[in-house]
Amino acid sequence: MPVSRSRGLFDAGDPVTLDEVFPAAPAGFVTSLCRVWLGPGTTVLIDAAFDESQVSDPLFERFGVGRPDGFHRWVPRRRAEYLAGRIAAGAALASLGEALHDVPPDADRVPVWPGGIHGSISHSRRHAACVLSRGYPVIGVDIEDIVQGDSLSAILETAMTAPERGLITAEGRPDPRLATLVFSAKEAVYKALFPHVRTFFGFEALRLEQAPLAGTLRLRLQTTLSPEFAAGTIFEPDWRATSERVLTWLALAPDIGAGNAPA
Repeated sequence: MPVSRSRGLFDAGDPVTLDEVFPAAPAGFVTSLCRVWLGPGTTVLIDAAFDESQVSDPLFERFGVGRPDGFHRWVPRRRAEYLAGRIAAGAALASLGEALHDVPPDADRVPVWPGGIHGSISHSRRHAACVLSRGYPVIGVDIEDIVQGDSLSAILETAMTAPERGLITAEGRPDPRLATLVFSAKEAVYKALFPHVRTFFGFEALRLEQAPLAGTLRLRLQTTLSPEFAAGTIFEPDWRATSERVLTWLALAPDIGAGNAPA
């Protein structure tokens, strides 16, 4: 069952130097920044690779990132993931010509963007991703390391039904990359929809319609969340995959009631 959409996550991406966005920023924590335009100057995706061992509290001030409630209880890994995500957000804002702006979470942990900007942030163990847009108000992104072992079992049990598991099984065994891809796609759709519907919904609310072959990944909404997002709505997140991780995103045009319009 082929899964690769390209040789890498960002074959067409442009490297971004840290100094372009954060003048005189300290080196070490962010190891690379990459930018991909998903739309002509209106929708941008940033991938930030980071080194968790280099995180420190002073870096938050150096990068202009505020500390949310409960920060003092966070373990270093959580602090590194949050900081990397906000650094990616800063690079995405700069790419759209916006001034650097702290992006605090609201009461539902949804990022609060400047007016006219829509976006989403995600992170894995060593990468953070941010997608921002002026033209797509419903937008979500997710990045995941390929799961194995107990993590794979947990995803198969909690994020997929038996029929869905059958769609990602080859030679009697579920494909770890396909399992991760489906999990990530459901996460991306959730992150795109939740800021608009403000209703929590589980993995069972999205059903995989077919095996994710030939670059197509199709999810059907199983419950009505709002007049715009009724049961039966089809979503087709875009994605990239490597042997180590997957990244998925969904971007819907302003006429969201008309269906999916991926960037």
